[in-house]
Amino acid sequence: MITLNTEKGFVRVDAWSDVATRPGFIASLDPKKHNLKAIIGSYIFPDPIPCGLSNCHTPHLKGYLVSTEEGMETNIGRVCGKTHFNVEFEELTRQFDRALEVSEYRERLERFLAQLSVREATVKGLRHGPPKALEIFNTIRFLSDPTRGCPIQVVRHVGAMIKSRTSILERLRQADESEIAAEEVATRKELSRPHFVPERFGQLEGMIALYEENDIRRLLVNELEEKFKEFRELEIGSLTHASLRSWATWTDTVDLTIERLRDALDAGKALSRRRNLEQLLHLFEKQADSSEFRRFLNNLEAPKA
Repeated sequence: MITLNTEKGFVRVDAWSDVATRPGFIASLDPKKHNLKAIIGSYIFPDPIPCGLSNCHTPHLKGYLVSTEEGMETNIGRVCGKTHFNVEFEELTRQFDRALEVSEYRERLERFLAQLSVREATVKGLRHGPPKALEIFNTIRFLSDPTRGCPIQVVRHVGAMIKSRTSILERLRQADESEIAAEEVATRKELSRPHFVPERFGQLEGMIALYEENDIRRLLVNELEEKFKEFRELEIGSLTHASLRSWATWTDTVDLTIERLRDALDAGKALSRRRNLEQLLHLFEKQADSSEFRRFLNNLEAPKA
């Protein structure tokens, strides 16, 4: 790939002949007879090409096109450019690379802006469902928020599951002597009595919707909708290099964020199903506690499909 800095901005050409046939281009320039004026382009090739300095001609894959005060042009690699033109060459290449990077960032942002309405429509569809994204979010919040009226035993148990990133529902039960004996043989140490072992009683589908990185409200509102609005208000041509880089990095994440939101919504729908949540009834030993949780589920407003 060859990139040239022209009066109309940066342009890309495919063939080396487009460079070699430029007026003033020579393939063997004597650096002792010429003074560096500007970096006018850069290139990267899969196959090496020789350096254009008459005392070098070292093959390289990546380099720059330069112009001289005497009106000539040639191509040189970074190493020989630094060797023959010292600090001046390094400063010019730094300026060229930065200007090229700014141009490429702006191109990326302009392309993204042209396609933004499609992504906005996709996110709008996910928000309004059915079921509505924030309805799913509000329905499943009770499992991790102790202020939502859910029995604290459930909130604590689910909190531990989130921390260990598991969907397996387990509770502790007292082991019998045969189980203790078998574990003592396996571990080669004596266990205290009573000894408790985990017992699986189910699997909570859609647990990933409760993981921090899958927070539906944050993905929908903070990382997509609010960012879309902010992006539309940008004056891309006036952004600094740092802002361009930051926004370009964000645009690279948008499609992945939309997919993460879609997956989180699917998981949230599965998690909020009554049959799925009823597995948590097995956490309770007392009938009164179990009845309390069942009443809570009866009053829970499920997402409208």
